[in-house]
Formats: sequence, structure tokens, C-alpha cells
Amino acid sequence: MLKLLYAGAVATLIVLFVAFGIRTVYGPPEMPEFPQFSKGSFQPFPTNPNDPPTPEQLEYQEAQERYQEASRLYEDDLKRYHSVVLGLCTLFGVLSVAGGIVLNRASMPCASA
Repeated sequence: MLKLLYAGAVATLIVLFVAFGIRTVYGPPEMPEFPQFSKGSFQPFPTNPNDPPTPEQLEYQEAQERYQEASRLYEDDLKRYHSVVLGLCTLFGVLSVAGGIVLNRASMPCASA
């Protein structure tokens, strides 16, 4: 029973070590900030379709377009980040299991005496 608890504690420490190590060395991409306007409230789009847009409305539309593009790039970067993290976790997991098997076999007494 003690050996099982010890193995669980070691496995938990390995998981935390790998997770914090990846986060420290290779952090996630930053989410773009949604555009905020401090000029008070205004109609983002013309109320009458025949009216030309105001400069504030044009600025709002441009900021929304920039935000949409930044969001798309962020989502692409986030997918790439998740792929890299999954690959690193898989690699460290396989290495940990292989190391555990090697250490277990090395610590077993030899039966050919």
C-alpha cells in the first residue's frame, strides 16, 4: 500500500513539474484585447442606411476589423500552442514510463543465483 502511495506521489510531482516547466519556458499566446471606446455611447452603425457613417462609426468598424484579424491569429497561435504542449507532454510521459521501467528492473534482485 505504501508503494502505491509513493508511486502516486511521484507521478503527481512529475505531472506538476512538466506542466509548470512548459508554462515557464513556453507560455500561451496572449488574447487580443477587445476595443474599448472612451468617447461615450454612440450608434456603431448608421440608423438610416442612406446616411454616411460618422468618423466614430468608421473608427469603430476599423477597430472591429483589426480585432477580428487579431482574434483569428490568436486562435491559430493557440492551436499551435496546444499541439506543441501535447507533444511535449506525450514525450515526457513516455520518457517517465520508460525511466520507471528501467529503474524498476534495475532495483529488482537477480533471480539467477
